[in-house]
Amino acid sequence: MRLRGSWYKGTEAGGFVELLAKRGYKAFFVGGCVRDDLLGEDIGDIDISTSAEPSRVLELAEANGFRTAVPGIEYGTVVVVSESGRFEVTSFRRDVATDGRRASVAYHEDLEEDARRRDFTLNAIYADHCGRVLDPIGGLADLESRRIKFVGDPRTRIEEDYLRMLRFFRMAALFGDPGAALDPGGLQAIKELAANVSALPRERIGQEILGLMAAPDPAACARSMVETGIWDLLLPGTEPRVLRDLAEIERHHGIRPRRGCRNAAIRRLAAVGSASVAERLRISRKLEQRWRILRSHINSRLGVAALANALGVGMATDAALVRSAVGGLAVEENFEFELERGGRTEFPVRARDLMPTLRGAELGRAMRGMRQAWLASDLKMSRNELLSLKLDGVGSKSS
Repeated sequence: MRLRGSWYKGTEAGGFVELLAKRGYKAFFVGGCVRDDLLGEDIGDIDISTSAEPSRVLELAEANGFRTAVPGIEYGTVVVVSESGRFEVTSFRRDVATDGRRASVAYHEDLEEDARRRDFTLNAIYADHCGRVLDPIGGLADLESRRIKFVGDPRTRIEEDYLRMLRFFRMAALFGDPGAALDPGGLQAIKELAANVSALPRERIGQEILGLMAAPDPAACARSMVETGIWDLLLPGTEPRVLRDLAEIERHHGIRPRRGCRNAAIRRLAAVGSASVAERLRISRKLEQRWRILRSHINSRLGVAALANALGVGMATDAALVRSAVGGLAVEENFEFELERGGRTEFPVRARDLMPTLRGAELGRAMRGMRQAWLASDLKMSRNELLSLKLDGVGSKSS
């Protein structure tokens, strides 16, 4: 079996795999790039696994004109930087000791042993520089069946890195068979070890939750997280059941998030609620602000066009979807038309229309008052109607 795509041919990453092989080392593409190729997905990060130890990888990379970085060298990983991007090269290793967050490692030359220390079977498929696929532990069968299974004993894999509990659900939401139940052995191990998730850094938890929430439909996996107890440990006070309704609304309007889309993830988090989401997940200020805006419009009575005019089309789309899912309301049938109308319609009053009668703060209050009235009218009030509101005192100090 061979890789389906040609993404590795003629690239620095492919050349480096070939270089390692020519120097007598085992070297393969592994993990997400192989998995995504075989699934027909876009290729993201490129990872290479090799029997060469990190010091030798560094030596070969630098001798052949590559820049390198070593933020994970204690785990056997060297980042190789080329003109077209970067890729990670990790030496075959075994974890000698681990506390569930960090591990000490030893190096070896056995491909199957390297595969057996990986997280999930569909991430333990390899390919050489010619595109030939190697499957040392049977991950292809699980990939073809869209089964997310831990490599070996689930409890052992989780105890090596407790973040794998969250990765299990994220991987299932992204790559699992949506019509199949999750692996019972994995779920049982997560249920038994769920309390350990609280010890993980919130930034890492946030990355996994954002990844899960950016899946096409995270609802089923969220339900399983509730059943194992891990959801309430991470996001207490939230309502994951609303994700099912939100996903149905999204499908109705042909909205399918691309993998890793942060805006889609924030839309889902806004729907489930909780004022502590930003703090618990340590999301960026930009994402937190987006979350707060969406939450603030859940009870808004503005039409879709007015939302689009006030927030921009993208934010208004999310606000309308969240409002519909949380409130159990149908989205307007002419949703897309209304978004477009709101995006192109200009507020008909200019500040100069009120000058010189009004200036400064009084002018600002009048403009804001008229704009609020215009939005409440679903953008239908004319310029003359708005100016007449000013004459009746809208926006004045008394209003």
